[in-house]
Amino acid sequence: MFIAECAPSHQRGKLVTVNNICITGGQFIASIVAGAFSHDYDNGWRYLFSVNHVIFILWPVGHITHLARLSVCLSVRPSVLYELGTQKPKM
Repeated sequence: MFIAECAPSHQRGKLVTVNNICITGGQFIASIVAGAFSHDYDNGWRYLFSVNHVIFILWPVGHITHLARLSVCLSVRPSVLYELGTQKPKM
């Protein structure tokens, strides 16, 4: 919903579609990983729980790199951002 509200009108459909594909693709990959660990009845849940912890540890790394890129982008003068925002989209 947030993407649909914030995206420019010429990119809105693409961004919402990519978001939905990423969500359902992640659920599909999670079910495959869970299925791979389901054959070990004694320790399968432990492996699946461990995979979750690896993702939990690596998640902030992506956010830190994103914040670094964002800080570089925000160091641009506001007049440059205004000029970029007033340009017509390329088709």
